[in-house]
Amino acid sequence: MDTAADAPAMAAFNHRHRRILIQETEGAYRSLQAAVADAQQQGQKRLDVPSTLQHSAQYRAILRSTLTSLQAKRTPALASRPDQSLAQELQALEMTWHLMEIFFLRSSLIINNGSYIIMDLLEWVQTHCTRVDERLAGVLQAGGKFEDHPDFWTCVAQFICQGRMRESAELLQLHSDHVAKPEGTIGRLVDLIKRMPLLAQGVSIADFQSVWHAWQQLCQSRLAAFSSNPNALRICELLAGQVTNYGRLGLVTWLEQLVADLLLRSPLIKLYDLEEVIASDPPRLAGQAQLDFDIQLAVIKQEPAELLVKLKQRFPTFWLPAHVADVLSHSGWFDSEGENSTSRRHEYLRGYAASLLDHPKLWQSGAAYMASIGEFELLATALEQQGTRTFADCRKVLHACKTYGLGDTAAAICQHHGVASLAEGQVQTAINWFLQADDIHAVTRVADGMLASYVNTGELDVSDVTGNLGAAVLRNERMTFIDKYKEVHALITQEQYRQAAEILINILSRSTMAPKWFHIHVLVDALPLLEQDALVFNVDETHTLLQCLQEVELSHNLTDYVQKLIPESGAAPSADDRVRKEKLAAIVAPLRLALSRNMARALLTRSDEPGRLSEDGRTGR
Repeated sequence: MDTAADAPAMAAFNHRHRRILIQETEGAYRSLQAAVADAQQQGQKRLDVPSTLQHSAQYRAILRSTLTSLQAKRTPALASRPDQSLAQELQALEMTWHLMEIFFLRSSLIINNGSYIIMDLLEWVQTHCTRVDERLAGVLQAGGKFEDHPDFWTCVAQFICQGRMRESAELLQLHSDHVAKPEGTIGRLVDLIKRMPLLAQGVSIADFQSVWHAWQQLCQSRLAAFSSNPNALRICELLAGQVTNYGRLGLVTWLEQLVADLLLRSPLIKLYDLEEVIASDPPRLAGQAQLDFDIQLAVIKQEPAELLVKLKQRFPTFWLPAHVADVLSHSGWFDSEGENSTSRRHEYLRGYAASLLDHPKLWQSGAAYMASIGEFELLATALEQQGTRTFADCRKVLHACKTYGLGDTAAAICQHHGVASLAEGQVQTAINWFLQADDIHAVTRVADGMLASYVNTGELDVSDVTGNLGAAVLRNERMTFIDKYKEVHALITQEQYRQAAEILINILSRSTMAPKWFHIHVLVDALPLLEQDALVFNVDETHTLLQCLQEVELSHNLTDYVQKLIPESGAAPSADDRVRKEKLAAIVAPLRLALSRNMARALLTRSDEPGRLSEDGRTGR
């Protein structure tokens, strides 16, 4: 993953409300994927329009709730630039998503209803261009005559430009002249506003055209009647479709100016005619960013690929282009790309998932997105990096590996922490990690190291290790051997010789439980049992011990076994070998003698109970 390229996104993710947005939209994303899967199981090529719009509304609701939560945080001293910047970004995200929904997701419904677009555009303007409502609050809260407030007539005009005739008329009715004389000049203007026809679903187009032209002619005929009141005259000119400079009315963006112009001059504009209208009269962007215009134009022209490119340029994260690409793909907008119809969706979702996986608080969401597009190799790499970086999230990472079927990745993480724990001397922790990784060979190596330490120090302090491992000890023969061997030492200390002998014979009889090189040490530790007054080992058990000793003596790895028992002296290799053999002979001789004596005693008492133990289990010395 290109961390340099993702640096702006990583910084953007640090805002708490942006993380809230990401985590909540993950649920909406999962819901959409589940709906698509259900539709495909039912034989549908894609999700139907009502279902798509329902999920689109869910995304918009999340954007709105995140913005509301952020704004609720505001105090009179909200001086946080990150908060202000994010609030503006969330507003832009919602506006863009809503516009995309109209021109892409609703387009088939609009076309089925005659392709008339004005009511959908008015919905967009009324939802997002809310400065008029803020101005209205100022007008209503001011003292004195309402019409004396500098924003009074601006609010009247802007309500009309948004198709909000009721609000415009109600505000005008607060004019002192209307209060004093409802049938006067202001009253007649209120009447014109109330009579303005608006296109609605189910209305006959022929009837609407007739009513519209009649109403606009009425407005034009009334212009002279308002000549004595410049403010009323400007409103009447607006109604008559004679205003072309909407910037003077306080409309800031080119799109709200376009919607106002269409409403008051071409209310029957069709979806596919908008591009030509814009081209014939290029908008004056004034203070609006060119990139925002490019995005809106790409939406209106229904160019999904261009839209995604512009969205990535406009916003600091992949959030919007990724989710827009997903929704558009499921709606069939990339079907014309043939076999590569899903590649664009895949590309943007992968970029979004990768950026989330790099974040310490959002990697779980990133994992969900990456898995949803089948990028399990990338996911495995990212989870392994996350899991080996720190212990803090390791359990969560391992759970994610289990969820997404990444067993090898989980094992690699556990092995990493096992090696690290072992390097820090945390043997029990290391064994736990290796067992979790199902790395039995690593556990065996640790156990062999514990046995080697015992050879060097004479101490086998493993009670805490084996005790805390519990039943997990049984998963590895070497750890089982150590546990049993420790029990043998404890029984000998307690003079429970017969029990100790039984366990000793059992572990020596199992060829793989103890390392071969350690058998000589087991035999040496058995010497005190052979020298007891009462017989401890019977004939068969003594034969097992003799056979074990013979295997050690005849083994081709004798030198390695003896090295564990007799350290190097620093002399030449040949001299060391000679010394080892001499010392081995000194060790083996008393062992063989003790075993021979024990065999003789066992043969003499073959029919007796071995050891003739007393009732408490001890030998009768």
